[in-house]
Amino acid sequence: MLGSSHTQTSFLGIILLLQVMSCLFFTYDVIRDIVEHSSDNLPYTEADAIHTIFEFIAVVGLLFGSISMWQTLQHNIQMNAKAAETIEIQKGHFDEIAQSRFHSWMFTNSERDVAKLILRGLSLKQIAAARSVSVGTVKAQTNAILKKSGAENRAAFLGLFIDEFLDDTIGTDVTPKRG
Repeated sequence: MLGSSHTQTSFLGIILLLQVMSCLFFTYDVIRDIVEHSSDNLPYTEADAIHTIFEFIAVVGLLFGSISMWQTLQHNIQMNAKAAETIEIQKGHFDEIAQSRFHSWMFTNSERDVAKLILRGLSLKQIAAARSVSVGTVKAQTNAILKKSGAENRAAFLGLFIDEFLDDTIGTDVTPKRG
C-alpha cells in the first residue's frame, strides 16, 4: 500500500514538474508577444489578441493547477508519513498484546516462537523448517498452544489476536472462546 502511494506521489511530482515547465513556457510566450507588439507599436489583430488571451488564461490555469498539485503532493507525503508511523505503532501494540497473552497462557519459550510463526501464517512444515525441528515436535507444541489459549484450531488462535483490532459490534456470536 505504501509502495503504491510512493509511486503515486512520484507520478504527481512528474506531472507537477510538467505543469510548471508548461506554465513557464506559456508565461515566456505571453511576455514575448506583449513585448513584440509594444516595441513595434503594432496593434493587436483580433487573432493575435485571442491567441494572447488564451495563452494568458492557460498560464493562470497552469499556475493554479501547479499550486493545487503542490498542495496535494505535500498532503500525500504527510499522509504517507503518518500511515507509516501508525503502522509502526500498531506493530508495537500487536507485539505487546501477543507477549502479554503468551505470558498469561504460560507458554514456554519454544511455544512462544511457534505461536509467533502461527500468527504469521506459516504451515507446520514451514515452522519445523524455520526452527530446525521435526513436524511432530511442531504439532505437539501447536497442540499445547491451542490447549493453553483455549482455541479450537489455528484459525481460532489467530482470531484471539485479530479480535483486538476489529469492531466489537460484528460477529459477537461467533467469537472464539478465550482461555
